[in-house]
Parts: sequence; C-alpha cells; structure tokens
Amino acid sequence: MVVGFYGLYDIKVNKIGKAPKSTNFLIYWDGDPSREILNSNYIDKYRKGLIFTAEDAVSNNGTKSTPGLSADILGD
Repeated sequence: MVVGFYGLYDIKVNKIGKAPKSTNFLIYWDGDPSREILNSNYIDKYRKGLIFTAEDAVSNNGTKSTPGLSADILGD
C-alpha cells in the first residue's frame, strides 16, 4: 500500500480509503496482518479507531511522544 497525498492507495493506485491521521510508530498489535499506530500512550487501528490505552502511562519527548518501551511482553 502507498500513502497518497489525499488518501490511501493500493499498488495499482486505486484509492482504498482515507490516509491515516498519524504514522508515529507502526506496530503489529493484535495478530492480524495489518499494522496499528502507537502514539503517546494509546494504540489506534486504521478504520476502527482507539483499541488500547495505557492508563497512568506517559511518553517521552513531548511532541514526538516517543514510547519508553514497545515490546511483546505477554506473547501471542
């Protein structure tokens, strides 16, 4: 997939949706083939919205919201 200026496009340049609001950190969170977006202390899934929030957790680096740790500590 290619992120276009006005949307999200497949390899044949067919528009398949809106461009994601953020691409801060991309992670594989829920075991499916599509990636999720890790931003600050929450995880968003494209077209579904917020799927996880780390309560009482903070991020580093102000505007970039760099996570202090991104790891699979529970396994699949």
